[in-house]
Amino acid sequence: MKKLTEVRCTAIQVRIPMFAASKNGSKNLSEVSTQWGCATITGILNKCHRDLLDVLFYSNEFSFVRVNGQGVGCMIQIYKLARLLGADRPSLTDAKRVKRMIEELRVARLEIKTKSGDGYNIITTGIVAKHQYRIDADGKEGKLYGIIFTPEYIALCDNGIKLNWTPAEVQILVRMNSTAATVARFMRSHRSTRIVRYGIETVLEAIGINRDDMSARGYRKRVRQIKNGLDDFRKLGLNIEGKNVIAEPVARQSGTNYLTERNQYHYERNQ
Repeated sequence: MKKLTEVRCTAIQVRIPMFAASKNGSKNLSEVSTQWGCATITGILNKCHRDLLDVLFYSNEFSFVRVNGQGVGCMIQIYKLARLLGADRPSLTDAKRVKRMIEELRVARLEIKTKSGDGYNIITTGIVAKHQYRIDADGKEGKLYGIIFTPEYIALCDNGIKLNWTPAEVQILVRMNSTAATVARFMRSHRSTRIVRYGIETVLEAIGINRDDMSARGYRKRVRQIKNGLDDFRKLGLNIEGKNVIAEPVARQSGTNYLTERNQYHYERNQ
């Protein structure tokens, strides 16, 4: 087994909203489409699952190894993972919740179509291939819990623009409300050496929240959730001005914790 230095989320995973901007469940079958591609999701994937993956990938608490023929695996302590996901004093209930989310990641299936020239690249993948407690030499369950990610999902993490978060930034995302955190992830995928500005309505549509699909009151609540996250947005290099969400520019330099891609898309302003 070869030890890996890092596994990262890629921009396409947040530009195509595979993880619903909610904390309590999601549809068992959903389809999303944006200018970057589309995805069909079978299973339950929401903000809590994205938090779990980001904590695993960015916290520096866990080591990953390439498992021959089976993708990439890591060994974790369930209670430590629960603590990093916001449980102050993790209980058995918290541990069961974490294992339930990992099982939901195992069951979920993604069919992702990304634009490539005049056609599409199509990726069909699960996220987790297998998970269980490590069995000690005496045949009993140990304290360590093993997770093996599918080769296809790891390939999705290896290819494309990678998002870089510090452990402290991941903890900010974990505690943010689901709408604000999903918007923050989307905007950070566009962070560049120039200011990037999108209208709030444009961003909400990009993460799968359409004004026409909900009541006026429900939509105003989503907008309010974004604006209430202003302090956390600023800690993540983002800002809110009027009806716009802004990704502040970052200097192009080696070793930066931020995405330094040259932004290729038109900026939209909804004043």
